[in-house]
Amino acid sequence: MAGAPTPYHPTASPQAVLSLVRQLQQVRDLAAAVLDSVSFSLLGEADAMMVLGMVEDLGRRVDAARVASAADISVRCRRILGQESLAYKNGASSGIDLIIRLSRVSSREANRRVRLGENVTARRAGTSMLAPYYPAVAGALTAGDLGVDAAEYIVTALDQVAARVAPDDLGTAERALVASATGALTEETRGLPGEGVAFPADLVRGMAGQWQARLDPDGTAPSEPVAEARSTVGFGLFRDGLYPLRGGVTAELRGIMNALFDTYLSAHAAPAFPTAEEQARMASGQL
Repeated sequence: MAGAPTPYHPTASPQAVLSLVRQLQQVRDLAAAVLDSVSFSLLGEADAMMVLGMVEDLGRRVDAARVASAADISVRCRRILGQESLAYKNGASSGIDLIIRLSRVSSREANRRVRLGENVTARRAGTSMLAPYYPAVAGALTAGDLGVDAAEYIVTALDQVAARVAPDDLGTAERALVASATGALTEETRGLPGEGVAFPADLVRGMAGQWQARLDPDGTAPSEPVAEARSTVGFGLFRDGLYPLRGGVTAELRGIMNALFDTYLSAHAAPAFPTAEEQARMASGQL
């Protein structure tokens, strides 16, 4: 594929749009040709891991474009547009219906992309364009540094408290979570445990929940029948050069702790967890 891509502008001529479509077709065909040439099972261990990383890099960029494209189609299909709605013009009942027809994804996936896209794409206000609701997530997603799963966890958690939290605090939480998900170094994460580590999406989900609780500690409704599980960790008396641990942790915090152990401790220095006998002695207060 020769030459740099032609920048696309909303008022571009039909020729420019056709050029964009051709460039995307060339990218698709080139990616298909490269992937068809790979025999994954024949790769060496180091090569297999490197290829996995590159495929994921490519996938994140494509996923970001999928989200942006679905959000754009959804806006063009608003019912308020009446007969000018893109859905109406194409005989679809709604934007989601049209997206499903065009993309062949499930209704759940189409809704997922549109919900995320509404929060991480620029918004039209008359003749002007407003920044996304979550600019840090939007930037990292578009750059291919942040996966859709992690982006969704961050946006969902922060959206639930956004109306009750100061914008500056919400922005701090957003940037910190994006940094944790991408391994970026920011003012929010500098000097903290796990600084510079890119955590997987499941751990980001737990972190997002912790930020949510910190930003809005009184957010749980009093009438909610089931109390949220909380981690309770304490230390016993110092003995034989060690402080015994007592208590319990949530699944999310356990995952975060395991990731930190894996990151900062070598296999030869992995933490030694107590045996069943030692656990029984700890429970009886003998340790």
